[in-house]
Amino acid sequence: MSRFLYRAALFAAVLSMSVVGVASGASASSAAAKRIRPHQHFVGRVNGKSKNADVTMVCTLSGGSGEILEGQTIEVVRHHGGSGNAGDTGNKTRSIQAVLEYTVGNLAVLVPLVTFTHYGVPKAIPTLSLPCGGSGTIVFTPSGSAGTPYSVNVSFDNVASVNPELAG
Repeated sequence: MSRFLYRAALFAAVLSMSVVGVASGASASSAAAKRIRPHQHFVGRVNGKSKNADVTMVCTLSGGSGEILEGQTIEVVRHHGGSGNAGDTGNKTRSIQAVLEYTVGNLAVLVPLVTFTHYGVPKAIPTLSLPCGGSGTIVFTPSGSAGTPYSVNVSFDNVASVNPELAG
């Protein structure tokens, strides 16, 4: 009988530790995904970097443009260190939109990428046709009034050139 009670107690202890582990993991992940609200400081990240990020491109041999390599991310994170080198959500912000800005010759190009409603939730950079070289800026702009955007300079880096005749 005591052997049965020992096994039952051991099973209950293991089960309770598992439940506590799952609960603490859930609270940790939900803590990272806080809603964007007014009067908060934030930074944007491109592929994990908040400054001078690379966007990897796959380009054709015949053209000056290519597609963004899949698996790259963009996100907004809460910044608790004050307003220096950070954006500010302003008075009524509930979301932040990321827009890519770059130039082709004398033409300024603006490409909306994604809109965020939570901090700490990386999103895939959409597959786009962009220049195979050069640079641009991803601007994280708060909705609402009196917000301060945050910018990340990006470089378009060609990881591979493919011959369009062989690609399909």
